Order: sequence, then C-alpha cells, then structure tokens
Amino acid sequence: MPDDARAVPFLLYGFQDTIFDALKAEGFRPRLWVRLGGGRYDGNLHDTLLIEQARLNRFELAENAWQPIPVEMLEKVKRDAFHLFLRNTYRRNRCISQRRNIKYYEDVFDRYVNYYHKLLSKYKIEFVLFGDVPHKGADMALYFLARELGVRTYITFSGPTFLPLDTFTIVERIDDIGLYETAVTRGDLKPDLEPVRVRPVYMNRLRRKTHDAAKNLLKATGSLLVSLVKDVRKRRKTSKRFSEVCRWLSRLAFIHHAPNVGEKARIDDLVKKKYVYVPLHMEPEMVIDVLGGKYCPQMRFVERLREIFPDNVALIVKENPAQSFFGRERPFYERLRALRNVHYIKDDVDTFLLMENALAVAAVLGTAGWEALKLGKPVICGGYAWYRGVTGVFSADDVTYKDIENYTFSREAFERDAQRIAGFYTRGLPVDTEAYTLYLDEFDPRANARQVAAVIKNSLSQRR
Repeated sequence: MPDDARAVPFLLYGFQDTIFDALKAEGFRPRLWVRLGGGRYDGNLHDTLLIEQARLNRFELAENAWQPIPVEMLEKVKRDAFHLFLRNTYRRNRCISQRRNIKYYEDVFDRYVNYYHKLLSKYKIEFVLFGDVPHKGADMALYFLARELGVRTYITFSGPTFLPLDTFTIVERIDDIGLYETAVTRGDLKPDLEPVRVRPVYMNRLRRKTHDAAKNLLKATGSLLVSLVKDVRKRRKTSKRFSEVCRWLSRLAFIHHAPNVGEKARIDDLVKKKYVYVPLHMEPEMVIDVLGGKYCPQMRFVERLREIFPDNVALIVKENPAQSFFGRERPFYERLRALRNVHYIKDDVDTFLLMENALAVAAVLGTAGWEALKLGKPVICGGYAWYRGVTGVFSADDVTYKDIENYTFSREAFERDAQRIAGFYTRGLPVDTEAYTLYLDEFDPRANARQVAAVIKNSLSQRR
C-alpha cells in the first residue's frame, strides 16, 4: 500500500453520514460506499458509487447482478463464509413468514460473492474499510472474498469495558481481535481495572425486558391492531409490526419452556461443590454469531468443557437474561441434559456469587470472562474475545484440568497485559448508534466524526 492510503481506490462499508463527510474532509475518496444508515444522503459523493443498505436487505443487488466467477474460488469463500452468512441473515428475519429454505440462501450467497467480485475487479479496489465487525450477512461474503483475493481489509472494533465507551481500534482480520497482531491504531488510554460488583447498565435494561414480556406482548399486540387499520388505510406494509409480535411471542414461549428442561438444584448446595461457571450468551447476536468462531453454537463449547474436566467437577450453566426461545430452542436443552454433572440455572442468580466460588469461568467470549479475570479467576475462552491474550485466559482448544488447578493469579501480569491492550485503542466511536450514544453524557456526532476520520487517516497512511 502506498504511504498515503487516501490515494488508493477503496470500498467503504458502513459508517454514518457524518463520518463519511469527515473522511472526505481528510482527503479520502472511496470508489464505493455501502451505506447502512436510513434516509437520504444529500452530500457531495464526488466519484463515489453509493450502495443503499435497503437494497442489500431485500437481496436486490444479488438478484440483479450476476457475473459468475471460477467455481473453485466460490467454493473457497463459501467454505469460510456461508455458515456465518446464514446465521447472520437468518437472525435478522425473526418473523416466520420472512424465512426461506436453505437453497434460497445458498443462491443469494453465491450471487453476493459474484456481485462483490465484480465490484472489486471493476473498480480495482485495493482495500475495504468496515465500519464495524462484519455481521449483517452480505458483508460476510464481501469480507471473505476480499481476503481470498488478497484485497486488504480493515475492521473497526469498539473498545473493551475497562475503557471509555467511545473508543475503538482497527484490525485487519476478524480472528485477530484479542491478539491485535494486525492492529493499526495506537493510543495512550489508561485502563480501569478495579473489580465492581455492579450489573452493567445494558443488562439492567435487558432484565426488565425479560420480566415484562407479557406486558410488552399485550402492548405490542394492541399497537399492532391499531396500526394495522392505519397501515391498510394508507396502503403501507405491516411486516415489521408482525415481526415485533413474533418476537414477544418467542419470549413468552421461552419463559414457559426453558426453566423446565434444565436440572433443578439449590444454589447454596451447588456453590459448595467443585464447579466451573459457564454464563451463556444471548443468541442470535453478532458477538457470538461472528466472534464466537467455531464455538458459536454454544453447546459445542459446553460439550468441550465436559471433555476437559473430570466428572466430579460440575458445570453450572447460567441462562442469559435477554435470551428468547427464538435463539435457543429445545434441542439445545436436550443436549445439555444429556451431559454428566451439568446444572442449568435461571438468569436471576447472582453472577458474582458464581464467579467467586468457581474453579474457573468459561465463556466463549463476553464481559463475564473479563470480570472473572479482575477477581483473579482463570478463564477458559472459546472465541475471539478482546481479552483472550491476557495472562490467565486459556483457549478451550488446548487447556487441561491441570492448567486450571495450577493457575496462580498475578496482579502484575494482569495489569501489564491490560495496559498493552489499552495501547491498541484510541478515542472515537465509529458506530454512531443509539445503543452506544445513550450511555454517553455528552456526544457531538460531528466532533466524533472528525476524531474517527483523523485516527483512520493517521493509522492507514502508515501501513505498507
């Protein structure tokens, strides 16, 4: 890559309008921009081809642009990407009426690969800059195709929990998150490493959703009936409102179903045993579906743990407060019940109580693993957790029971590794969404956009 990355043709995937404008002000001229935000863009695109996200969601791009590539290349990309494409496309269509059979998705995937191959070739794209970890479906096809073609990829990734919310880094590969061997950003942020027994704000919000499901269902149903009349009168589509009701119906089904399939036991008795604490992730969700790697079906992870530990070490598997029946259905619990000395517990048990008395905490990835490290507990990780390079984190692929038994916590090593991770992050919020900005006291989108654009300019211009 030339000294100045702004001078080469590249594809920009994602980012808000404000950040796109800030990148232009820094001299970037993307040949292609896949825009994910709603509404119109009224700015000056120059020579940039704008691709609207709405067309991606309806598969119009794939259906209207067919230019076959060699089957060998298609198969290589499909081997790496199709299962991720399928998981991330399926989870975005929660209403049963919107789901299709697998052959439909195979055809759509193949066409996306062909479509993006055409764009990368026609416009001689030298790198792709993603505004977030690819997780929407079509971007999985683009990411793995670019890697196969030797087109460099850059991925922005939001900062860890011990740093301010408006921080991010840039890596070249999804599977480098947590290792940072390809990280292109550098900062001087100081990590907050004090253990705090407080439920994160977003988990409080999810907890309310769990227990208010019936009320929300009635509210959504009433809203649906009122809106149906308005939509019919104005000849508008009603699929989104049906999806909302389907979502709450799945929540109610889960509340009725899940507690009856796990093994019931008193928590006071369980914490006196030798056990490993296994907090589950919500499914489907980008964090587990993409960054979970080969353990994104979480039962694979639980079964792997049962292989690692002897029968006298229990596995306490705790449900996620935000989980619905849509993402975790009966076969999951049937497999869980078949395992020896595994106890499934509901989501209202104190997670810190379970951490403090455990031999180890095992999580595919997620905040629970980091909180356990701060308490001095060893962690078994299965996915691309941002903290997986920290001393005390063991890979599920090669950890042994002796590794856990012989583990001794070193505060010095922990702080050193945390500071090393913090050094890869810098200030800025590339994902300008309500999910993040709600928790910031003050947020100026334009000032943030200028900061993000400046970081991208300084980071990418130094790459070779």
